[in-house]
Amino acid sequence: KQGYMHDLAGSIAYFNPLGTAGPIHIWGANDGSFPSCLFMFSEMEDVGTGPVTPPVTDGLLSNTQWQNLSIELQAGQFSAEYDVVPNVSNMNGTTGLSFGNAASWNDLAVIVGFSEAGQLNVRNGGVYTADAVVPYSAGTSYHFRIVGDIPAHTYSVYVTEGAGAEIQLANNYAFRSSQAAVSSLNNLAVVAVTGSHTVSNFTISASAVLDTTAPSVPVGLSASAVSTTQINLTWTASSDAVGVAGYKIYRDGAEIASTDTNSYGDVGLIASSSYAYSLAAYDAAGNFSSQSALVTATTEPAPEVDTDNLPDAWEIQYFGDINAVNGGETEDFDGDGSSNYDEWLAGTDPSDATDLLELKPVVGVSWKSVRDRSYEIDYSDNNWKTFITSETLLGGGGPMVWIDPSDGNLIHKRQYRIQVVTQ
Repeated sequence: KQGYMHDLAGSIAYFNPLGTAGPIHIWGANDGSFPSCLFMFSEMEDVGTGPVTPPVTDGLLSNTQWQNLSIELQAGQFSAEYDVVPNVSNMNGTTGLSFGNAASWNDLAVIVGFSEAGQLNVRNGGVYTADAVVPYSAGTSYHFRIVGDIPAHTYSVYVTEGAGAEIQLANNYAFRSSQAAVSSLNNLAVVAVTGSHTVSNFTISASAVLDTTAPSVPVGLSASAVSTTQINLTWTASSDAVGVAGYKIYRDGAEIASTDTNSYGDVGLIASSSYAYSLAAYDAAGNFSSQSALVTATTEPAPEVDTDNLPDAWEIQYFGDINAVNGGETEDFDGDGSSNYDEWLAGTDPSDATDLLELKPVVGVSWKSVRDRSYEIDYSDNNWKTFITSETLLGGGGPMVWIDPSDGNLIHKRQYRIQVVTQ
């Protein structure tokens, strides 16, 4: 009847041989028998029937029933990619690969999920886990990449959120335990215990044999200073099953650069400074060798500013300046009686009066030793009423000397004796 009509501007009238339906027609009592009246519901108002399920425009929309899509059979190494949009937060949904249609999780070998905890997870043998914590949001698109090895029953999973960087979720995870012996995969399956997710743009193809072997450790690393600010490095090229892509350079334990050649010039250094270097080789698959043995090199000293015979760096180290008071080469900065130049030659501290090259008389005994015999020296200041015994000394098969530790504070008539310790 006319009271049920929803009269919209631009409505279309529907025609068939038995009658007419449309907003322009005033329905009479006899018109109710026309079959065309069934079409009037196409323009009735939608008063709502509950949550609207998102449409599937490209791919699979998960629900509590298992959905399966046949894919190209894979029996070796493969690479698969697809996009997923979780339609709600904190859902529990799974995307997986199997041989034949999946009717339970035990049928899946490869499993990537959206957990109710709001994070992505991956099946590794008997558990769900992930190498990185990646939260997800409803309505956001996530691109997944799976690199699998069916003979080895392992797979790695990578995910990219929008235009962000790719993150590795799983590295060589094991197929689900129930599929540890599966020999091929030919099915994509989706299911959701709660919520739903849309899987689209799925592709899969066989890939080259996975390269999991790291290059050999670089050897022959050498470092040489070429200036006050540069040290050059060279080394013997590493080898790899597929090919070496490059080398990471480390200075004092920190990575500073990478190169695809077997030489590198480290610049911007400080004069008269020592640096330790190592490097590691890597290949295109991201496999890294262990770091090489360390080598060290010292940059050349800066040119001398003054004209004395003391290195500027040495003067700055001990005196604080190249023009310090009492810092000249013939002067004595610490007043110990030794000139600054003599202390530089001797390698002593010119700012420490107790550190100087000094000759002192010593008292001791000597004897001809026999190899591998042990000796002890006794000494007494009271005609052996009491005595002190030295540490045990191991003979070397030649002359041996023992210096009295009394450091010059000797009583005039000290007596010494030597004895062989029982073997």
